[in-house]
Amino acid sequence: MSRLYPKCHPYYNIDGEKVINKRKMGPAYTSTGQILPCCFCDTGEAAWKKQFQYYGLWDEHLNIKNVDDIHEILTSDEWYYFHKMLIERPSEAPAMCKWKCGVRKEDNKYEYKDE
Repeated sequence: MSRLYPKCHPYYNIDGEKVINKRKMGPAYTSTGQILPCCFCDTGEAAWKKQFQYYGLWDEHLNIKNVDDIHEILTSDEWYYFHKMLIERPSEAPAMCKWKCGVRKEDNKYEYKDE
């Protein structure tokens, strides 16, 4: 089983149990008006950004200028399915998520691995 500990998610699923994430990071606000799950999603690398675009997080209708309330973004289908994927199908997560939120190694870095 693949495992992530998403810093943007309010809980983890460890061995079938919901464990509260006491160090949850808040969403990031980009210079272009997007709200993203965390600052790591806002990378300048086109190939990495495409992975988040795949989940619709950069869709124009989710831009702050196109909503009346930020909750429209945070409760959107795109955000729901992104967070669901992080917990239920972490092998499909963007590379940045695997890199930043993978299993902690001894040298205090993270790696994504199949267990």
